[in-house]
Amino acid sequence: MIQKKLKRIIFPLILLNLVIFSTFPSGITANSNEFPKMSNAPMSSVVIDGVINVSEWADADWEIEFYLDVDNTLDWNNNTNIDGNNTLYIGEDSTNLYLGLDLCSDQSFNETGEWIGVWLNTANRVFDDYFNWTDYFDNGTESLLREVDNDQPWNYYSNDIYTYWNYVNDDTEYVSWNGTIDGNSDNLKGFGPGDFNITSEPVGPDHLFWINFSVDLTKWYPLEEELDVIQTMKIFTESWHNDTLNEHKMVLWNSDGTLPPLDDPQQVIQLNNLNSLNTNLFNYGLNNLTVDKKLQFSLIGNHSAPFKTLLEEIRFEPRRNDTNSAGGVQVSYSTIQTYQIAWSFGPSSKNATPHRMFEFGIPKTELELYDPDEDLGIIVGGYGTLASLNGTNGWVFSVTNEYQYVERSTYYKYYNMKGLTLPAVPIVSGYSVFLLIGVISICSVIIAKKKLK
Repeated sequence: MIQKKLKRIIFPLILLNLVIFSTFPSGITANSNEFPKMSNAPMSSVVIDGVINVSEWADADWEIEFYLDVDNTLDWNNNTNIDGNNTLYIGEDSTNLYLGLDLCSDQSFNETGEWIGVWLNTANRVFDDYFNWTDYFDNGTESLLREVDNDQPWNYYSNDIYTYWNYVNDDTEYVSWNGTIDGNSDNLKGFGPGDFNITSEPVGPDHLFWINFSVDLTKWYPLEEELDVIQTMKIFTESWHNDTLNEHKMVLWNSDGTLPPLDDPQQVIQLNNLNSLNTNLFNYGLNNLTVDKKLQFSLIGNHSAPFKTLLEEIRFEPRRNDTNSAGGVQVSYSTIQTYQIAWSFGPSSKNATPHRMFEFGIPKTELELYDPDEDLGIIVGGYGTLASLNGTNGWVFSVTNEYQYVERSTYYKYYNMKGLTLPAVPIVSGYSVFLLIGVISICSVIIAKKKLK
């Protein structure tokens, strides 16, 4: 009877011990240099003045140390940058996301050409090139670039005007109404193997080919708004026929997607119709673009006998403003337009030697899909005397410290903005947990036996 009572008491006690200790973590899961904080702190002490001190960032969600191996060459003032740890603070309140950057390695005070950038993945977007990345702008991906030497937002467009070459994007952008095609869109680029051959078909008493094109200009550039800086555009064609045709022309469609009259001199361009390879170059009226930025036209060839046409090249030549790349970031565009930023050069609690510091306050209204219950992806980088990227004056905080790959989601560092609140109980190793369970279980048995006496 006593043994049965003992079992009824001991087994629940052991089970209770297991439940209690199963809630104890076996160790801190964050990297040893990444310190999670309390997430619900108000961040009321932060002052965006560029001077970082311990008290104002004490309520940050994350305090992250990262090492930079930098260029140690003496500058004009006999200062040198130092290899070592730097610190990124990440915090938030109900209205703002806060970033503090304590660049202890940057001890060379020279702002010439210096810029700073922040890139965010606020909705766990997945992207691997500039087109995928920019498709999510203001919809899960955000960017901010600032010129330090001029204290102004980074200017994405330059004053330089260039003529660019673009082509039909793929085979979905053309269809034949009449005639057969042997070739693909790559054969319209004027280089490489293969030809774009067209064979006419009989239509009434004549022989004809008619091919409609609808070229999506938004596929030419990562940002659709880059189309707005196109000033003029020309179209270049190169063609050959096995006979001199009665007619070979391009008909430019109206902006509403309708076909104009085929005798409209403003919309119909006469092309080479000779039995020889010849070119044509003419202006395209940008007012003909559709609302969704499609360039639509028809190529028509007509003759009294069967014929073949070789299209060697169709090329579009927009003339537009060039863009300014920022270090290794080709699309140096800022989606975040309203924010607070300040920087300084002086000592901090992390390093008494004067060095560069930055502080940011970004309104959450600028982060359309920001969700504090999800991981926040972040890359921070810049350009200046703090050179850690081989062969450049750039540096980066990301999964890789070799390239500023902001267009790839796998290179972002991700942080849970719920703060991963540290438990109040002491954290012990998994081995210690089992030892404690054993000790308390033995004590439970002893206590139970005494109660049964």
